[in-house]
Amino acid sequence: MNILIFEQEIYLQQKIILRLQDEGHECVSLSTIDDFDGTAYDTILISLDIKRDDINFLVQSYPKSTIIFLGDCDEIIYKEYLGTNKVKDYVTKPFSIDELIRKINHYDEFNRLKTENETLEYYCNFLEKKDSSDENDIANLAEENFEAISNFNCILTIDNYIKQVIVSFQNKYSDTELSSRLGINRKTLWVKRNKLNI
Repeated sequence: MNILIFEQEIYLQQKIILRLQDEGHECVSLSTIDDFDGTAYDTILISLDIKRDDINFLVQSYPKSTIIFLGDCDEIIYKEYLGTNKVKDYVTKPFSIDELIRKINHYDEFNRLKTENETLEYYCNFLEKKDSSDENDIANLAEENFEAISNFNCILTIDNYIKQVIVSFQNKYSDTELSSRLGINRKTLWVKRNKLNI
């Protein structure tokens, strides 16, 4: 995961970077907004010791990134950022690096599961639409959800995909139809159900 750290305290900045790199993350640190280059990051850690204009600029520059504030979160900052879901969380200084790591990992896992859920939902809709639509509608659905299709291979194993399809459609299709749609025979479908505890 790519992480941007915007912290003016050099000692704290280096401590966070070393620990995150030990966890396998790639880190970039900035101490002034002048160093900002617009690179995309998964997570942004922003010190509340910087100017409010710089905070606004960073929050607006990364609407899809997970943003975590570092420092005391007063009522104004809470209402402006956390209350509107622009910023995911904050840690109060002084804080444990372990606490910060837990928050980063939590939001990373949340975003991964959210993407997986959206992809599964797309495929269920795709399979249902395939039953009741012509090829033009299916092509339109696939075009609208191109990103979900491209992320699909990274998210699900074959067994997870088969399990999701079986659970979603076992009440709708016979075993013969379901195995045909999965491209396997009925015996393999039976084996998969036993293996996956369905």
